[in-house]
Amino acid sequence: IDDGFLIATPSEPTECTHVCTLDNGCVTKELNCTHEHNTDECGYTASTEGAPCNHEHTAECGYVAAVAGSPCQHECITPMTAIVQTNDVYDVSSVEEYATALEQIAKTDAPSATIVLKTNLGDNARRTSATEAEKELVGGEKPESEKIIGVVGKHIMLKSDGDAHYTVALGDCYLVGDVTFDNVKVSGSRIYANGFPLEFTENAEGGVTISVYGGSNRRPVDNTHLILNGGTFGNGRQTVMIYGGGSSDGVGDSSGPSMSVDGNPSMPGYVPPAFNPGQGDVHGDVTIEIGEAKFENGMAAIIGGGINANVGGDVSITVNSVADFYHNFESITGAGESNQDGYGHVLGDVTIHANSGMVQYIYGTGWPGGAYGSNVEAGKRRSVGGNVTITAGTESGPTMRILGFSNTASIIGCGNAEEVGYTSTAGAAVGGDVHITLGKSAHFESFDSARKSAMEGVGINSVCYGTVTLINNGATYANELGIFACYQGGKILNQEEEKNAATIIQNSGKLKHIEPVGTFGIAYPAEIKGDVSIEVNGGEITSVYGRQGENELEIDGNFNVLVTGGKLQYVFGTTVGREMTEGHI
Repeated sequence: IDDGFLIATPSEPTECTHVCTLDNGCVTKELNCTHEHNTDECGYTASTEGAPCNHEHTAECGYVAAVAGSPCQHECITPMTAIVQTNDVYDVSSVEEYATALEQIAKTDAPSATIVLKTNLGDNARRTSATEAEKELVGGEKPESEKIIGVVGKHIMLKSDGDAHYTVALGDCYLVGDVTFDNVKVSGSRIYANGFPLEFTENAEGGVTISVYGGSNRRPVDNTHLILNGGTFGNGRQTVMIYGGGSSDGVGDSSGPSMSVDGNPSMPGYVPPAFNPGQGDVHGDVTIEIGEAKFENGMAAIIGGGINANVGGDVSITVNSVADFYHNFESITGAGESNQDGYGHVLGDVTIHANSGMVQYIYGTGWPGGAYGSNVEAGKRRSVGGNVTITAGTESGPTMRILGFSNTASIIGCGNAEEVGYTSTAGAAVGGDVHITLGKSAHFESFDSARKSAMEGVGINSVCYGTVTLINNGATYANELGIFACYQGGKILNQEEEKNAATIIQNSGKLKHIEPVGTFGIAYPAEIKGDVSIEVNGGEITSVYGRQGENELEIDGNFNVLVTGGKLQYVFGTTVGREMTEGHI
């Protein structure tokens, strides 16, 4: 049709109405001719369509005249319905046509195809894995409740004809190729992207109610990529989990290589010097891009890592969302979660760009809640082997609202302990540096928080083996929030022995206070190996403290405060008779 072609698909057979006639060629006067065209002998030319053959039938060519009553060779076949395919775009109007389109896409050389729906697919959008390639990609035979979607080695886009949003029901399913959902209405409970790029465009409706995994379940993958620019996720009753990594109900028996963290310091309370290989590991990098996808009742957790599985490369999370409760996240975390030693970690770097939207917490390391709750055993906080970089807000973009609830900080580069009773090994660890930057569009709001902390480089009882840098380029704060290099029990070890172990820079914006260490409740000693440098270049600050109240702090270096601009009421080197161990103020 037009510049395309027709692909036939079978439908139900009907009563055969064929009648043998001379017109349809079933009864002829010329039968059994074995003549083959030959230009020299018969004068046949192929110059134009329908060029005549000059051959005349004789006994020599095997011609036999028609015999009355000769049996008809016609066979009744099932009528065929046509799928229109143009430039790798397949229009489908039935479930049967959808299945045929998938078969045709698998046979073509084109790397991608678009399927335009003219009907609801429902649960027929997914299918049972059949080929050996499909079974290998999903880790063998799966129960009937777990099916697949996609085409091996191809990228397919599912969209609806015109302005419609036809249904695509996924249930629990695995991708076997790259998949993009455009203007369709998706319903699913768990999706394992299986290492293939998974995209919901801004035109998508519906989504997933329980969890989305960039990785697989009990099978390692190379890299993952999730793009959620549209759709509505969650059911309003429980937190929907968006994992960049994979899942493993059990651990060990990985087919992938052991993921070493050589070159990074060992992490107290964990399993040095290598992370245990897990069944649901991502051996390479994780990329998560969140646009204007909606989340029911703001109940969503964006998690860079996996569950009981590790990420061998880097994690990158970018959020460009809307600052309202329809798009609200419960948390964004760089690493994963686990109830066992050696899992849930990221071996490379974690980079989080929360440019716009609304979120309660941002943590560079592991997820504090999830399947195992916040009160996990000591030493099982999820860690990062490389550097952690977090930016919240931009210079001039849409608003990024950060909401802090309960007794925790809104942004923590390393660690996320929410209670104070943990042992010294309960926190997380970062093998490299922590760097957090706040833009002008970031606005912090705190509700019922005794911690009074908008940003911490290192959280309670956690360890950064490199340095900490915290920069405010214009963020504003509510409820007298402040910035801390680390919190009680936190350690900045500065193993590369840089001059400044902790640097805090206030360029603009408004906040209550800046301190090297914060505390509430039971105080555990904090430790900073190297100088602490605080610069105030603009904005409004009530106070800068070197050491305040009952907090326990050891600074193995100097405490320097440089004020070049802005409004600042107080600067205290130390209060309440507290002393720092070495260096000058």
